[in-house]
Amino acid sequence: MTKITAPVEDFAGLVAGVQFVKGVAEVPEDFEHVRYFIESGYKVGDQPTEDPAPEADGEGETPADEKTEDPAPEAAPKSRRN
Repeated sequence: MTKITAPVEDFAGLVAGVQFVKGVAEVPEDFEHVRYFIESGYKVGDQPTEDPAPEADGEGETPADEKTEDPAPEAAPKSRRN
């Protein structure tokens, strides 16, 4: 049997046909929906509860004091003379 732990510690209910009591359920090792639980943030066996968040290394982020340029204003249309 494989133990599945819900993200909510005391959850009691049915998810994907699996009954949880106090945030825990057990399913056969060949249970076909294990991937769903992993992708949804449940802990399955020795899997982490959620994907580890990438560490902030500053790449791809704009510093708060760095301003982005506003686009150039559009030129006003020229008036026609009759």
